[in-house]
Amino acid sequence: MPSIVASSTIVASLGLFATSFILCVVAVSTPMWLDRESFGTHTRLGIVHQCWPSLSGSEYCMVAPIDQLPVAWQAAYCLMVVGMISLFGAILCSLGAWYNTHSMRIACNLGFFAACLLALATLIFPGGFSSPLVSGKAFKLPENVSVGYSYILFILSTLFAFLAELFAARIILPVHF
Repeated sequence: MPSIVASSTIVASLGLFATSFILCVVAVSTPMWLDRESFGTHTRLGIVHQCWPSLSGSEYCMVAPIDQLPVAWQAAYCLMVVGMISLFGAILCSLGAWYNTHSMRIACNLGFFAACLLALATLIFPGGFSSPLVSGKAFKLPENVSVGYSYILFILSTLFAFLAELFAARIILPVHF
């Protein structure tokens, strides 16, 4: 059984890794990365899902084939998937740290790898703004397009992954009263 400081570090890093993983899954699975307004209608673009208004007033959503996405979005999506797999591994290793203290070191390394991949995906994603879907320039959105909540959730997921890694490495220790 780990000591009180070690167990609180395990709980803190486990909670932050899990929060990061959940935020990342929600961000990738929702079509609100970009919101394009034209003629009073909104087109919602996601890393995988895209939604357009139909003539009847309802919304038509589809999963875009990966080969039809901009190359920057394809690369970002691949980095996100590998990052989520690494986050899941960090969660499992954090759980295993209750029985084997070496597992926390592995969780720390996996968390750092995941955080770096997610940060890289965050930086690469705006490179796809020059696609016909967005009609902007790379790293510059046009006037009628705004960033949606999914991209913000993904950035928060990246921050939580870095924070979890700092707890796992015991650079930041939880405070006890």
